[in-house]
Amino acid sequence: MPPQTRARHSLRVLSMNVFSRPSGINDNKGNDSKTERLRILLEKIVDYDIVCLQELFSVGSRWHSDFISGAYEKGFRYFCCSTHPKFWSLKLIDGGLAILSRFPIKIRDKMVFSAGSGIDGLATKGVVYAKIRIPALKKMDLHVFTTHTQAGSAEPQWKIKETQIAEMAEFITSKVYDGLPILITGDMNTDSRRDSHMSRYQYLFGKLNEIRSPQSAIQNRIPLAETSCSECVIDLAERSYGFHPITNGYGHGVIKTDEPFNVTEDKMTVRDKKRECIDYMFFVPSAFDQALEITFLPNSTKVEPFCVFESKFSQLSDHYALKTELQLPFPIQSNNVGVEIGDGDDIKELKRFKFWKIKPCIIIGLILVVLVVGLSMLTASIVEMVEEE
Repeated sequence: MPPQTRARHSLRVLSMNVFSRPSGINDNKGNDSKTERLRILLEKIVDYDIVCLQELFSVGSRWHSDFISGAYEKGFRYFCCSTHPKFWSLKLIDGGLAILSRFPIKIRDKMVFSAGSGIDGLATKGVVYAKIRIPALKKMDLHVFTTHTQAGSAEPQWKIKETQIAEMAEFITSKVYDGLPILITGDMNTDSRRDSHMSRYQYLFGKLNEIRSPQSAIQNRIPLAETSCSECVIDLAERSYGFHPITNGYGHGVIKTDEPFNVTEDKMTVRDKKRECIDYMFFVPSAFDQALEITFLPNSTKVEPFCVFESKFSQLSDHYALKTELQLPFPIQSNNVGVEIGDGDDIKELKRFKFWKIKPCIIIGLILVVLVVGLSMLTASIVEMVEEE
């Protein structure tokens, strides 16, 4: 059942890297329990109004459309996803991003980063954007972005990530010209817990602060008086905890003490990543009267481990999720938002995913055909030469 919204003055948001990679890419001797993990997650998201996901890949995967369809049945009638690779491009898979909403998406867009390396270079990694209309006594809009940047912490990967962060900030700036509140979520692959990486986090934070800088305000015709603030971007998890909580790493961590969980098995973890904070929710307040706009609810942002007990896996992903509540000045008007407001049109988009699920298979098939034809021609040439001799 969707969350009850009668006279509710808050908006519940979840962001999570769900670790659902394309078929054939698995850990734990070829089985990382995608089907079962996503089935459980589908039951968990009913407590939220907006869900931002990373690593929910659609190309070469049945899990994406199954999850989106299941979420639709639970009231998430609106969604937008990553760009699919063009058939003739060198990219093989999509970016794995999705935004699900119980409320209408007025505007949607997406962008693809210009650079990527390793396996990330084969995906259309980038940013997905939705401008969501919240139904209340006063119509309110919220800009929502989710992203997943280049993996790795070595210097070459960081240089790529630097470029991606700058491109992300530029893309966001181009969409938020109206001065309304902004929520930026995702797996930024930029650790804020290690001293050696703090300069990288500061770069990320600094770039996001440029979104509503005086220069941006002038460009977008937002009154400077309305944008003058000492802190335009708020790291919601850091604000709630007073430090950067663990969101990824072998053993993960009990957030309050940094002591590791007694994880019974480690198939969802990566041993060489030691208790990092790389997942974020950033909030940019409205440039106008805060009393009439969506604002963040202090101390409401928490890490959600989604641990699983008495199962063959111990958590739903190799990342923890982040959840938050945003404060609304007026109550949400509908008691069952997804059904009463959603018209179901977005579900038609699922049809176009069927082709892209099999793009890798088509490419492999074409390569095999070329090899078979080439081998046949070579064999025929050899036979002809032998006969001539």
